[in-house]
Amino acid sequence: MRSIIDERLTVVLLDSVQQAINAYLNTDPQELAQRDRFDKKYSRFPAYLSRAAKILSPNDARYRQTLAKQYYFEGLVLRLEAEQLDGSDSLCQLALEKQQQALEYEDRAAYIYNELGFLLLELGQPEQGLEQLRRAISLSPTWAIPYNNLGIRVFETT
Repeated sequence: MRSIIDERLTVVLLDSVQQAINAYLNTDPQELAQRDRFDKKYSRFPAYLSRAAKILSPNDARYRQTLAKQYYFEGLVLRLEAEQLDGSDSLCQLALEKQQQALEYEDRAAYIYNELGFLLLELGQPEQGLEQLRRAISLSPTWAIPYNNLGIRVFETT
């Protein structure tokens, strides 16, 4: 009975997070607006993912992706907090470290590379930032967000 309850809880915890990621990858206007106003759900996601990872075993195919998403959202929350403080470099640096941890578990997620690129640009590392945005584009060539971030950077330098 415990394993059935654990599986159902894991599915529920992972589902809401995956819906947010899918909406972001689909450039859903509502999702983008929620990120822009720092919706409280983003602060809850790391706890959901941490709980799900504790239920899953390292042998479960979902384990590494769950940890990657946990670090991604921990970093995203730090960046969104930094934006509210008008660009705190220390929070951006911590956010960058979280994204790098996320990559240790999942190196094929365009949304992680996009976030890395954005953070590196914010931290004054344009070459590295542009490289990460290009990786995001190569992994998801139809996703508009990394193109947008790349375009903003090119516009700023001209």
